[in-house]
Amino acid sequence: MKKKQLNWHLVQYELRNITGNIFVIFFGVFFPIMMSVLFSFVFKKQVPEEMYSKAVTSIFITMSMIIPMAVLLIGYAANYSQELEKDIPLRLNLFGFREKTMLAAKMIAYLIFTTAAFLLYIVSD
Repeated sequence: MKKKQLNWHLVQYELRNITGNIFVIFFGVFFPIMMSVLFSFVFKKQVPEEMYSKAVTSIFITMSMIIPMAVLLIGYAANYSQELEKDIPLRLNLFGFREKTMLAAKMIAYLIFTTAAFLLYIVSD
């Protein structure tokens, strides 16, 4: 039996799995944006004027670290546990997809989603 190669359809499948998880969307995209906006408004009143730009930069960097942690730690664990529960890796293996191919598709999909979340975060801030 011929093993199937990595292709765009498999990456799209993984991207749909990622975006189908509401926790990834909320904690990986909207939560960092909301918290950085909220903290910048709070710090504007409490931080001296000359230190405000450093405080906002610190908030920006700190909240940007939430994105990969939320996407990878929450998203990957939740999605993969659901896949194992439904025997999806076994089914894909029976259809000719190797584990390395599936892992590569997951890594590419998570890289695309994390990059898009970072871009949305940078544009919104």
